[in-house]
Amino acid sequence: PNGRPKIMPLLDERISIAPMMEWTDPHFRVLMRGMSKRTVLYSEMVVDETIIHSPSLDFFLGRYNDQHPSVVQLGGSDPSLLAHAAELCQQYGSGYGEINLNCGCPSSRVAQKCFGAKLMLDPDNVRQIINTMSRRVSV
Repeated sequence: PNGRPKIMPLLDERISIAPMMEWTDPHFRVLMRGMSKRTVLYSEMVVDETIIHSPSLDFFLGRYNDQHPSVVQLGGSDPSLLAHAAELCQQYGSGYGEINLNCGCPSSRVAQKCFGAKLMLDPDNVRQIINTMSRRVSV
């Protein structure tokens, strides 16, 4: 009502499977879900432009109905591209409970693109990214 973004209730993340590049793909998440119904499952980090330019999001975002609770993690540093990718994630309809911005990956490969932990060197940009994303999605 006052123009502020809607705040969603947080997932219970006491136990979660962290996002891991080349590991936490949909098949891995099925295996992990078989071990625990309550653990929060994160996708591997997906770069914003990968989401935007992919002809099919099934490989990157595909998940099975029994994977809730789950979170999709995005990587990038451009607020408008990340917001667009977040919209596509929401429209994809996988029912992710959250969209997470990667601000912690220490990988040099990720840092070269100015996201992950390196993004934290620019807190004003992080603030702008979060504001832009939260205005465009309800997750």
